[in-house]
Amino acid sequence: MLDLAKRKGLQVGCAPDTVLGPGTQTVRQLIEEGAIGRPLSARIQMASPGVEHWHTNPEFYYQAGGGPLLDMGPYYLSFLIQVFGPIKSVQGRATRGFDERVIRCQPLEGQIIKVETATHYVGSLETHSGVIVQVMFSFDHCYGQQSDNIPEVFG
Repeated sequence: MLDLAKRKGLQVGCAPDTVLGPGTQTVRQLIEEGAIGRPLSARIQMASPGVEHWHTNPEFYYQAGGGPLLDMGPYYLSFLIQVFGPIKSVQGRATRGFDERVIRCQPLEGQIIKVETATHYVGSLETHSGVIVQVMFSFDHCYGQQSDNIPEVFG
């Protein structure tokens, strides 16, 4: 897909409903209207105890090419870029909380899967517009509320 887009002079994006949906567009409009003054920082977080609690076959999430950053990160980062523009710099760290996971739902309930990729990412980003963003993407958080995963913007 990337090669085809390059040959045709097109760009590839993901999650159009994320960036074109009413939530992101409202945030962007409020920022452009100056509702919070100059945006200074933001916090983006996707934290959960892992997909093995609800996914019927979650092993691929824990193999190379999986993990919370590659699974959910594009949605949150697309929001960030839509609202504040391109990212200028990135600093981050990654680790994994468990070497193995136990599938918690049918039909594979009780099966143990090996974790081959990072499952907890933290970092900071700076946009070209000067907004500093704290990020966390994790499959290793057993506590918290779904509402904790809503982006926050401070101005």
